[in-house]
Amino acid sequence: MNKKTTNVAALLVSALFLISIVSFITGLISDYRNGPAYSEYVFKNFSAQIKEQAKEYQPESPSFTTAFEHSIAEYSSDLLSVRLFRGKTLVYSWPKNARTAPGENKKTPFIMTRSEKLTGSNPPLMLSADLYILKPASIFLRARVAFLLILCGTVIAGLLLIHLYVASHNSESENQAAPDLSPDTAGTEKIDNVPDGPEDSNFKPEVPVTAEPEDLNFDSDGSDPDDSIDFNFPEITDLQTDNAETESGKTTDEMQKTGNSQQVSEEEQKTTEHDDAELFSPVTGLGMENLLTTRLESELIRSAASEQDLSVFVFHIPGLDYHADISKDLITILLRQFQFRDLIFEYKGDSFAALLQQADLDTAYTIAETIYNEMNTLIARKESNLSVKIGIASRSLRLISGERLLLEAAQAEKHADTENPIVAFRVDPEKYRKFIAGKSE
Repeated sequence: MNKKTTNVAALLVSALFLISIVSFITGLISDYRNGPAYSEYVFKNFSAQIKEQAKEYQPESPSFTTAFEHSIAEYSSDLLSVRLFRGKTLVYSWPKNARTAPGENKKTPFIMTRSEKLTGSNPPLMLSADLYILKPASIFLRARVAFLLILCGTVIAGLLLIHLYVASHNSESENQAAPDLSPDTAGTEKIDNVPDGPEDSNFKPEVPVTAEPEDLNFDSDGSDPDDSIDFNFPEITDLQTDNAETESGKTTDEMQKTGNSQQVSEEEQKTTEHDDAELFSPVTGLGMENLLTTRLESELIRSAASEQDLSVFVFHIPGLDYHADISKDLITILLRQFQFRDLIFEYKGDSFAALLQQADLDTAYTIAETIYNEMNTLIARKESNLSVKIGIASRSLRLISGERLLLEAAQAEKHADTENPIVAFRVDPEKYRKFIAGKSE
């Protein structure tokens, strides 16, 4: 490794350290700036959910308490503490050691307190919550990314130092094993039979001289003194013939190899076309229904390995014919949103199923609304009597089978109607864990 490469590697490591620190700081600043607005949004949704529970169940009843605890679990990453008061009397506190006084609407550098009346009864039921402006989970995530970048830079620097140490050690070993070729002794030879001193004026040391080209024994006319040597070489025509035959043989072999490679390419192309015919429907060009569960299982494994979400869509269009022209237009809308043909499948003869990586339930619902509006516009323009119902289900960070997730999306679609054409299956993580635990027992 030369000096230039070493400098580039050192610059790369330094840049990696700098990027990790800058990204950590700027990420926290961005999260802190967006924190108040996000906390307001979280409290608005949380209080609205508690209000609905207060209308559905009698406050302070076991059913209300259970539903209230489920809501806290859903928003626990954004909440520091939650308190429920009847007038000034504390009804519920989470966690147990939270302060028991009703909180006013205020904001500290890192905590925001919000309160809201849930009922108009006397005394009223009041909800008070302390929310994070800068969430610990956000700090941990930013720190983890910065740590991984610094770790990569440290590993690269360590490998670079080891390489330089080994190279330096090898260079020292080579220098120690090399002969002494200093200018004082290089190329000299000891001569024994030389007089001790140059006192004699006729003294001429015998120094071996290397013969130069002009010292060779040639006649004055420049000809070789030994003309008896006969230099007979084969005729050039024979050599050309042999070379031509060899080149002809090579050309024939190359032509045979080219023909074989073309034949192999044609066979590979036929194999690829055969595989595509087995994977995709010849009518719609989408994935075959019998491959849906298998592909969904592989996508679930991938999303679980990367700790990402995955959503499944079921688009039910009663009376749809895959051979109809409007079916091609509907497929075009799906391809425009999902982009990959191998993530969209035929389903149940008049439906489509689609998979979307890195999409939670809220994101999937927004995408479903866009697709529904585009499909409705198309159906109205075509003056067709078709209708669209959409069911959505999400992995929601669960370890779930593809068959189960597809069933949830299909059941959500069955609950859709003209007033609510899009239905999303929102799972309760606590209930699902209990269900899995009971099933395993």
